[in-house]
This record gives sequence, C-alpha cells and structure tokens, in this order.
Amino acid sequence: MEMLRGIWEPAPAVARSLAVLPLVFHFFAFVGYASYLEVVLDLSLAGVKQGRVTGILLSCLWAPPAGLLGTLFTLFLAYGVLTSVTSMERALGSGKLVVWVVSSTVAVNLLFLLMAFALDTVSPLVGLPPVWARVPCHGLVVLAVLAITVSKMMNPEVQTLFFGMIPMKNKYYPLALVAFFVLLSGVMALGDVAAVAVGYVHKRLGLQGQLLSDHTLTRLESSRFACIFGKGLFGGRWVTVRESGGGTGLDGGAPVLPTSAAGGGYTLIGRPQGGPQQQAQAGVQFSVFSGSGNRLGG
Repeated sequence: MEMLRGIWEPAPAVARSLAVLPLVFHFFAFVGYASYLEVVLDLSLAGVKQGRVTGILLSCLWAPPAGLLGTLFTLFLAYGVLTSVTSMERALGSGKLVVWVVSSTVAVNLLFLLMAFALDTVSPLVGLPPVWARVPCHGLVVLAVLAITVSKMMNPEVQTLFFGMIPMKNKYYPLALVAFFVLLSGVMALGDVAAVAVGYVHKRLGLQGQLLSDHTLTRLESSRFACIFGKGLFGGRWVTVRESGGGTGLDGGAPVLPTSAAGGGYTLIGRPQGGPQQQAQAGVQFSVFSGSGNRLGG
C-alpha cells in the first residue's frame, strides 16, 4: 500500500483521471453494464455505421471485461499511467495534456476507421471474409503505442534494444513493436497499426500539445470553462500553464516515455539509462520491452 500511495499522491488531475476512469468503466461493465458502455465508449466501423460515433473521442477510456487476466491487465495499465503520465503532465501542464490526449485519440481513431473501411471494401474482392468492420479500437494501449512511436522518432538514428536483446535504430522500433502485436493479435492489432502510423507523422499533424496556445489555455483556465480546464480531478491538482515545467516528454525532452516524478522510474517500455544527453553520447538506448501482449477484451 505504501508503494501505491507513493505513486498516487504526486499524480496530478489528468494522470489520475486517465488511470481511474478506465477502471471505473471496467467495473461497471463487469457487473452487467457492458452493453450500455460499449455504445458510448467502444469504436468500430460497424458501430460508426450505426451512428455510434462517441467512441471516436472516448475510446481510450474503454477497457472491456475479459476475465481475470483482462482485469489484471487493466490494473497494470492504471499503474503504468500513474508512473509515466505524471511527469508528462507536470511538463506540459494539465490543459495541454488533455489537448494532446483528445487530439491524438481522434487522429488515431479516424485513421483506424479509414483503414478498416478500405480493408473491409477490398477483402471480398480478394476472397477474404469482411471482418474488418467489426474490429474494435479502444484502450490506453493505443495511446501508449503512439507515445512510444513519437518518443522514438525524436532520436530516430539512436540504437535501442528490442526485448532487451535485439539492437535496432529507434525509427524501426515501432514497426517491430506493432509487427509483434500483429503476430499475437492478428486483425485486432489494427488500432496499434494506426497509432504507429500517426506517431510517424505526429509532428506534422501538430499534435504535440500545440493545438491550443499557452495564452488560450491560460484564458480557459481562468474563464467559465474552468469547470473543465482548471478543476482538480479525483483529488489531483490541476497543473496550470504557469506551473508547467515547459517540456513535453514527447518533443525531444526524452527519447522514451516520461518517468515518475522522482526520476529514474520505470516507463511503459523500461528504465532509461541516464539522461537524454548520456544516451545520445553512448549511442545506445536501453528499453526493456513490456508490451501488452494479446489484445485483451477485443
């Protein structure tokens, strides 16, 4: 319990929300409300054709029940969010983190739908069953894959270790990661493929928290929209633009996902060896692979 308190207490508002909300929805789905929540939170091409479009915005919060293993995986993701997103939120500020999560989720989901539509259209023409319309895209793993891709592309030529043993350049790491997911999950990994594709063009799309300027966010945090921008959530403190550290955790501040506030903590893909400058000088970046394995709840 002391360890959990140590990662919960320093977590700001948005980090706590991203950790808690999927758990809350998972619990209500587990006790019998899954069919209702799927209408609002899940995303698939078939669902969009039926008018269920809210998942384009909210799918990252959906962790459908998939037995004990699925619940344990959801808890693991919540732990990963608290340990990795806390420092990102302190660097970006809560407002910019919200903008990044929303804009990135929408970008990945729109590409996912486009890919699903194209594959579902082509499949019957080549004699394959049209299964792509029913493939879902949900959960925080998709955002994690996007963040990993973006962080690797900040230093694309630096060497890293896949599975802690296979050396490769950063720019190839996301491709190896998504290929591994495809081998494990097949068509269910389509959302991960979309996340990697968006990650490679992340900067060109302007998704690095820059869709709203600091001035605009400051005004929102002190306006009538303070009920959204500026609210302490789940007891966590909102990090205003003025209080943010000025980095991003994604645009070159670190070649891997942000660590815990204490520094040196584990990220979603392992413990970085020293700071970015030390890693660049060494020419090798160590990342212990700890991916999601099979798509749970898919």
